Amino acid sequence: MPLTADPTRLPIRARITLAVALALAVLGAVALVSYRSVGILVDTSAWVGHTHEVLATLESLLGGVITAETGVRGYVLTGEERFLGTYWSGMQRAESSLAALRRLTADNPEQQERLARLEPLVAERLLTLQETSALRREQGRDAAAERVRLAGGSGLDTSIRGLIDEMRAAERVLLDTRVVTASAMAARTRWIIAGGSVVVVMITLGSIVLIGREVERRRRMDRGRRAAEARYRQLFDRNLAGMARTRRADGTVLECNPAMARILGYGSREEVLGLNARDLYVDLADRERIIAGVAPGGGLVDQEVRFRRKNGDVIWVSMTSVELEDDGQPAFEALVLDVTERRNAREQIEALNAALARQVGELDVVNRELDAFSYSISHDLRAPLRAMQGFSEALLEDYGDRLDATGHDYAQRIVGASQQMDALIQDLLAYSRLVRTEVALDPVSLETVVDEACGPLEREVKERGGEIAVERPLGRVLAHRAVLGQIVGNLLTNALKFTRPEAPPRVRIHAERALGRVRLWVEDNGIGIAAEHRERIFRAFERLHGLQQYPGTGIGLAIVQKGALRLGGQAGVESEPGTGSRFWVDLREAEAPAA
Repeated sequence: MPLTADPTRLPIRARITLAVALALAVLGAVALVSYRSVGILVDTSAWVGHTHEVLATLESLLGGVITAETGVRGYVLTGEERFLGTYWSGMQRAESSLAALRRLTADNPEQQERLARLEPLVAERLLTLQETSALRREQGRDAAAERVRLAGGSGLDTSIRGLIDEMRAAERVLLDTRVVTASAMAARTRWIIAGGSVVVVMITLGSIVLIGREVERRRRMDRGRRAAEARYRQLFDRNLAGMARTRRADGTVLECNPAMARILGYGSREEVLGLNARDLYVDLADRERIIAGVAPGGGLVDQEVRFRRKNGDVIWVSMTSVELEDDGQPAFEALVLDVTERRNAREQIEALNAALARQVGELDVVNRELDAFSYSISHDLRAPLRAMQGFSEALLEDYGDRLDATGHDYAQRIVGASQQMDALIQDLLAYSRLVRTEVALDPVSLETVVDEACGPLEREVKERGGEIAVERPLGRVLAHRAVLGQIVGNLLTNALKFTRPEAPPRVRIHAERALGRVRLWVEDNGIGIAAEHRERIFRAFERLHGLQQYPGTGIGLAIVQKGALRLGGQAGVESEPGTGSRFWVDLREAEAPAA
């Protein structure tokens, strides 16, 4: 019986075709389902990366505000302009971060609402910092420091941090959700791939992995390239310094930012594009020098050259240049700052320094003349006075019996006047030396100086039935011993001189310490001083009483005031008529000697 083919059995070719078709169908189904899963996974991963980018941008925003605050605080404390660079860097970083957040959260209404509340707070904080730096420049450190203190309590920092923390928390919730979703999709993809044949799984898995990796790599590269281009574009366009790119060969301006157009006096960057850089230089040799100084791939920093603006004005600019390639051709990219004011200020400072040097030389000549004048006073002028005094005394001794009362009075007046004139000359010399002498400050014991000043006055005090009470300890101060001795001596002499006739002199000396300073008090029971004369008595030749009542030269308290100032301190008085006076000298306290 002949064999016949089973009509129900498919031919081998069909079966192969069916098997192949089935394999292809399975492969297609697995590939299709896997591809969709991978697509969702890739999208989810992209959103995870997006969330990380938002978090990083929030950190950048907070860091920018903190950097700006740090720069302003440094500028307030030191006055150094370099800290303003830190402020501008932080401000630009904060502004660019806000712009990035607006773009990154465009699909999130809640985050957009928080960002709308955050932006004015950041702007207000940056404006406050800018006003503080301007206040430091115009009114000085103390006013700016007070502004910093007041701004610190305004609550802005707390509000800014609070909103940033809210946005962080929202993004972290999104991040957790997207991570869970990504994990679930990855697990589903693994189960789908595992359900197919080994060959299909291996082929599909290999294809998916390779394709997925390539896609992700290209996406990352594309995102990175776009982000870098956007950051560069923002930095280029928003930079407060001028930026321009020129072709090295012929100097054609290929690109510039608005700041560069403003520096050159043009209304827009389009007017600058296509110009020849050679036409901008006042001296073309400057450009040749810069080109020759820049090695391939190298650069030059802070090269000052002269540019000619659109209206013909000449300005000084500082250029920092680097060489790079633009469409395969060598080009320069330069950062340009207008330093005309800085240059003019430097020239003015140099002129002022030269004038100051001339004035110092003239002052040296004047000081030498004053020294010669002081020598003349101390020798040539006092010699006739001593002669007048000597001859008057001799006249009284040798011819006193021949003079009537009027003659005796005249002779006594001559003696007294010559003695007064001699004392005045000595005080003037002392005041002059005090003004011009170099004073070195060393630790000095107040008790030693007071004891030395009291010694010559003990006899007078006893004869008048008075007392000088010293309340110890008095402490140590930074002073010049001779000058301090002159100050204390003049105060004690003044306290013993201006007393009431019916009361013996009572002088009390004591000291107070506070905040690293020592205030020495010399109190008396004398006639006192009216409030309107308390400053006047410290001026040279100011006298409140006649010579007959209270003799003196009128310079003693002026020496006290000038001496205190030379020692880095102050002097003053508290007094009322009829109640005595309390003179004080305030000086820096010296450190106690080691035990």
